[in-house]
Amino acid sequence: MKKNKILLIDDDVDFLASTKLFLESRKYEVNTAINTKIGLEVLESFHPDLIILDIIMDTKLEGYNFLNELKSDPSKMKIPIIMNSNMAIALGVNMRSAIEDVDHLPKTRFMDKSGNHKGLLKTVEELMP
Repeated sequence: MKKNKILLIDDDVDFLASTKLFLESRKYEVNTAINTKIGLEVLESFHPDLIILDIIMDTKLEGYNFLNELKSDPSKMKIPIIMNSNMAIALGVNMRSAIEDVDHLPKTRFMDKSGNHKGLLKTVEELMP
């Protein structure tokens, strides 16, 4: 049976390791990248069914820039994306309204990065094709 593929892009290596281990234990095939430049390279060869993406990495808007690049490419625009960040907590800003625009960004969700793997898994299962 073919495993669904997930690409994790985050500069927090501890988050990458723990989340990869958790998702693999749930029978997903997982690949990781520590920034969006590497993420784009992995994306071309790995062909994920879903991407979990941090927002703030090398730059404050790195995740957003990556999201916009993907959503402007017809071959990648249908890949579901979970934007997973501490940004809302740190800034006190509601990120959901900016990201979860179902007309402009279908299959894109925002989650606060809390280490809640069960909550993340629920969203993965909702978005997985």
